[in-house]
Amino acid sequence: MKYVNERSVIGISFIVALLIIGAISLLSYLNAMDFIRNRYWVQQTYRVLSYLDDVNESVLKIESTRRWYAIAGLEASLKYPLADVQRTKDEADSIRVLVVDNEIQRIRADSLVVLVDREIDFAKKAFDVREKNGPVEAAEFIGTGDGDKLIDNVHCSTYDFNLYRV
Repeated sequence: MKYVNERSVIGISFIVALLIIGAISLLSYLNAMDFIRNRYWVQQTYRVLSYLDDVNESVLKIESTRRWYAIAGLEASLKYPLADVQRTKDEADSIRVLVVDNEIQRIRADSLVVLVDREIDFAKKAFDVREKNGPVEAAEFIGTGDGDKLIDNVHCSTYDFNLYRV
């Protein structure tokens, strides 16, 4: 009888040890999966931040080129915005795609895309005013400050992304 009790105690102890090892393995696996998932979100956040920087830089280049063209009227100054306007739109659309699973950030991305489109349209309008009416009217058009407001709104929108990384 003593032999049977010792065997059952050893068997139960072995089963308990296996259960503890199994629980530790399960917790380790879940922790590793959580780490991988968190790493994905961190990488996605850095991609969004990178695209935000690119959008800010591109919009500033468009703004600068718009002003330069209004002053100088050099066709060479049009090469950047006309060649890379699509890249700026693509950057803004990429942000929208990356945050599609976050409702608040998606709304911010949608408004950023609209602001980028407005800035591009304003730049094209300024180019047209310069071509059709000359530098004086182009300077007056730019002097309204509407382009500056658009740039400020783009910067505020990208700042919101940085401030509220939800």
